This record gives sequence, C-alpha cells and structure tokens, in this order.
Amino acid sequence: MEKIVNRLAWLADNAMVIVFILMIIIAFFQVFFRYVLNNPLFGSEEIARLFAVWLTFLGASIAVKRGGHISVDILYLRVSSRNQKIFRFASDVFLLIFNLILLVEGTRLAYLSHAFESSALRFPMSIVFSALPISAFIILIFLIQSIRQDILQLMGRSG
Repeated sequence: MEKIVNRLAWLADNAMVIVFILMIIIAFFQVFFRYVLNNPLFGSEEIARLFAVWLTFLGASIAVKRGGHISVDILYLRVSSRNQKIFRFASDVFLLIFNLILLVEGTRLAYLSHAFESSALRFPMSIVFSALPISAFIILIFLIQSIRQDILQLMGRSG
C-alpha cells in the first residue's frame, strides 16, 4: 500500500509541476500577444483557467498527503498525545466521508457536464469537472493509508 501511495503522490506532484509550467507559459503568451502584438490568443484564457482548476484540485490532494489541509488545532495542541491520535483519526474519517461524497457527486457532475462545451475552444466541460472526482479518489487513497496508520498508532504499534 505504501508503494502505491508514494507512486500516486509522485505522479500528482509531477502533474502539478507540468500543469503549473503550462499555465505560466500560456499566461505569458496570452499577455505577450494581447499587449505587445495587440492580437490576443484565442482560447488562451480558457486553457489557463482549466489548468488553474486542475492545479487547485491536485494541490488539495498533495496537501492531504502531507497533512497540510486546514485544521483548527487550538484544542488539539492542549490534549494528551493519545487524544491527539484520536483527533487525527476522527479528522481523517470525516475527510474520508466528505471525499466519498465528492467522488460520487463529482463523478455525477462530470458525467452530466459532458454535454456542455466550453465557450471558446468547445471542449467538453467534463474535462474541467473531472478534476473533482479524480482528486477525491486520490485523496481517498491517501486517507486510507493515513487511517491505517492512525489505527496502528492507537493500538500502540508502529506502521
């Protein structure tokens, strides 16, 4: 399981780098063509927006993998080590439930949006909306590993 999770994290990290570089290149050319050549690139804003959506959702999955998702830790920091493990477990379970819902509803949204096209380049909007279920699936894989580790720690075993 560890090997699969690490490989998936590596793929998501590298996909983020590639998407970010492509987004910067497109944004650069968009500005250059619009303001220097006075001839805007057709569809460049739409592609940059598509990349921004994918970058956001892939970034969310990596944040979960690294334990960097948003949390309120004022109470967490004031309890014993054992209770911190319980809080982490509870947090991971709530995130798992939330991402299961995102996976199901995101898949439904991506499926329903396939009939709609983007305004400029006319690609199916499911390309944009599929970022949600795909990132939710990746997050679920990361959370399953994290919950497994939480359970092992609660039982007093290392994992």
